[in-house]
Amino acid sequence: MESGLFIGIDIGTSSVRITAIDHSRYPVATAKVELPNPLNPRPGWYEQSAEPWWTATRSCLVQLLNKIDPGNVK
Repeated sequence: MESGLFIGIDIGTSSVRITAIDHSRYPVATAKVELPNPLNPRPGWYEQSAEPWWTATRSCLVQLLNKIDPGNVK
């Protein structure tokens, strides 16, 4: 059986979630960072700057990599 971990990143409107899974797709570690509320200039319209996504993704990755051995990430 192969070894190593894979990382999945989910960027939504309310948070960034990152999960490390092993080869059998078992979640080994997770991290989550909340995002600021999107702007709502009109009913049904939502706007978000990309900068908070990037900042939250980096922070989330740091959290996750502190929970696993980064050398195992494929």
